[in-house]
Amino acid sequence: MGSWAYGPLDNDVALDWVDGILGKVVDDTNQVLQQWQDDVNNFEGELLRAAAEVCKQMAPLSPEIVALLPQLHQALETLSTSEWVDRWDDPPKVAAAIRSQMARLQTAIQASRLKEDPL
Repeated sequence: MGSWAYGPLDNDVALDWVDGILGKVVDDTNQVLQQWQDDVNNFEGELLRAAAEVCKQMAPLSPEIVALLPQLHQALETLSTSEWVDRWDDPPKVAAAIRSQMARLQTAIQASRLKEDPL
């Protein structure tokens, strides 16, 4: 077993497991984005919003997930003015919630860029 310290993630077995989870998130998010692109008007926006939120939270762990953030942001922008929003009881509140999520996602995108190129 390859261990280099005593923390829960300081070994090869644990990091292989985490890498598997991150790979599944990337694969599943790519599927969501493809389904979204295939049929924007009939896609369930909840799934897109969930994928964006999970990726935002997991972005610090994976450059592959970071690479998905701009696509997710663009998809959320489209979602915020789509027919899907109009199906809700209070479309303006839903659109505002999506815009708020987009702002948080943009912050994550900017943070990842700063991490890549601090100055």
